[in-house]
Amino acid sequence: MKFFINPPQVSSVYPHPADPSWPLFYILDPVHVLKSMRNNCLNQRNSGKCMYFPDLSSTDPKPPILTASFKALRELHEAEQDELLKIAPTPSLKALDRRTWKGKMLKFASRIFNESTIAALNPTTIQHAKGTAALMATIPTWW
Repeated sequence: MKFFINPPQVSSVYPHPADPSWPLFYILDPVHVLKSMRNNCLNQRNSGKCMYFPDLSSTDPKPPILTASFKALRELHEAEQDELLKIAPTPSLKALDRRTWKGKMLKFASRIFNESTIAALNPTTIQHAKGTAALMATIPTWW
């Protein structure tokens, strides 16, 4: 959006490219961003439900591409579901199930993108756990 004005700058109001008398208001709705992230992760069509994204912490002009996998979250949940003490207590079966209508609710999305889940993913050997944790760690910075 910042490229709508010259020189580019971040703002919440931008002039309309066709009619400057009609301003464009740019507002991020964090609730819908969070629910969309969850739904996009669940709706990936590849076998690991993988998403690919650039390493946001890299200063390299061509940052490495990381892989986040919703399957890693399911494996973490399965590994802990019978444990009395859980490292990642918040993800539930309803939150991790694509078919759950209630899964579209913010409550279930926030159970997945939780700090304890991020912390639980980092030390595991689950495939793509590190990339999944890296993607999930960027989400709180958007608030």
